[in-house]
Parts: sequence; structure tokens; C-alpha cells
Amino acid sequence: ITVDDVCDAFRIGRTKLYEISMDYLGCGLAEYIRIQRIRHAQQLLEESDQSVTDIAYSVGFSDYNHFSRVFKQITGMSARDYRKANKQ
Repeated sequence: ITVDDVCDAFRIGRTKLYEISMDYLGCGLAEYIRIQRIRHAQQLLEESDQSVTDIAYSVGFSDYNHFSRVFKQITGMSARDYRKANKQ
């Protein structure tokens, strides 16, 4: 899902969507989507044996390096370190 998908679905502009998301989510919609993708990646890292690269793609990142940067920015550690510390 992308911001443009949501805008199209609700037939509103990006600016209005950003205002609404700030009111209800406390952040922009794009940031909220990134956070949800990383949360899903965390769950997959804990519960599956998929490679980190496969997880990155499965949660919607088309670039592994971008996924790695965003994951570390949000969680404070690399995906590999997160898996080692939280594997069930």
C-alpha cells in the first residue's frame, strides 16, 4: 500500500491526507506505513527462517539497503541483530 493508493481510494489530495494522518496517527501516513512494514518484518524475523532479504521484499521494500537503513532507524539495531536477540 502506498500514500497514492490511499489518496486514490478516498479521493483526497496528499496534503489533506497528511493533515488527517497527523491528527489521528501522530505522524504522516508514509511514516506510519514504514513503521507497520518494519513491525511486520520484526514478526517474520522472530517467527520464520526466511532470509532477511526475502523478508525485506515481502514487507514491501524493493531495495534491501533501504530496508536495512529504515529497520535500524526504527528499531535501533540491524535486522540480523534483531533476529539473533528475538528468535523464538
